[in-house]
Amino acid sequence: MPDTAFLQSLIPSLFSKELARLATSTYGMYGENRRSSLAALYDTLQTEFGMKDDSVFLDLGSGRGVPSLLLALMRPKIISLGMEIDASSFYLSLRQQLHFAKNIVQSREEANPPPLRIAFGKGDCTALDTFEPATHIYTFDVGMPADVMISFVEIANVTRTLTAFCCFRGDLVEEFGLDGTLAARLPMSMHGSNERHTCYLYRMNDKHQDHHHMPVQQGGGRSGLCEGPSVAQLAAFARQGEGEQISVLEGLVETWLAPAAVSRPLRRCRTTITSPSPPPAATQVTKNAERKQRRKTGTTVSGRGTSVGATERGGRATGRRGRAKATP
Repeated sequence: MPDTAFLQSLIPSLFSKELARLATSTYGMYGENRRSSLAALYDTLQTEFGMKDDSVFLDLGSGRGVPSLLLALMRPKIISLGMEIDASSFYLSLRQQLHFAKNIVQSREEANPPPLRIAFGKGDCTALDTFEPATHIYTFDVGMPADVMISFVEIANVTRTLTAFCCFRGDLVEEFGLDGTLAARLPMSMHGSNERHTCYLYRMNDKHQDHHHMPVQQGGGRSGLCEGPSVAQLAAFARQGEGEQISVLEGLVETWLAPAAVSRPLRRCRTTITSPSPPPAATQVTKNAERKQRRKTGTTVSGRGTSVGATERGGRATGRRGRAKATP
C-alpha cells in the first residue's frame, strides 16, 4: 500500500518563512491562502463538486505552486497543474517540485510513497485556446484586471471537461457571462497576514465530455513546460515517472540558478519575460546561501571591505559597513 504519511510530512516545508517571503514580497504579486483554508476548499470540491482520483486540477496564476503542490501531497492520485506567467515564481515552483520528487525517490528504501502527479507551465493563461483536460479550476484573482477574468471566462466556457471554477469574484455569471451557476461560498484566510477573502465556487453547465478522451494539443518547448504549453501537455508531463520528471526539472532549475544564464539569450515565448538578467528570486536564493556560508566560517563581507570575527593575538574586531578596527 502507498505510504501517504510520508507525503503529509512534506507539507510544512511548503509554508516555510523564507519561501513565503520570496513569493509574497516584491518577488511576486500573488498572496497565498493558509493550509487550512486550501484543505477546506479541496474537501468541498470533493464532496460537492465531484473531484475524485481521476480529476485534473488547474491553478491559473499559480505563483510558486502552493495550491497545486498541497493538493498533490494531500490527494496524490489527482493530477495537479499550475500555470504562471512570472518567471521567478514559476522556477520557484519547479524548485519545490524537484525537492519533493527527490525526497520521494530517496524514501523508497524505507517507505512506499505514491508518485506525485504534478506539473507547472510558464506562459500566458489568457493565450490558451482551452483549459482541457482540466476538470476543476482555481485562481486567486484578487488584484487581477477585469480583462484577464474576461479571457478566463471565455476559455472556461469552451472547455468541455470543466466541472467547477473557483475564484474570488462573486459576479462571474452576471457580469462576465460564465456558463455556470454560483453553488457555494467559502471563507478563506491568507497565510501570514490572516487577511480574509471569500472564495466563490461555480458549477459549470455540463458539456458532456470526458477528459480522458481529450487529444493532446501541440505546442511548447521540448520539456513541454517553458514555451507556452497547453494544459494537455502539462497533464502528460504529470503522468511521467519521477525519473523522467527529475531529469527535466534538474536541467531547468540549474539553468535558472546558473550565473552563466546572464549571458545566454532567453528563448522567446508567449510571455513578456525578456530581461537578460537573472530573476530576482534566483538572486535572493543565491544571496541567502552565501549568507549562511559566511555565518559558518565566521566571516562577513560587505561592499567596503571584510570584517573577521576576531583578529590575531587575541585582539577583537569591530567595524561599520565592513571596515575592521583592531584594538590592542
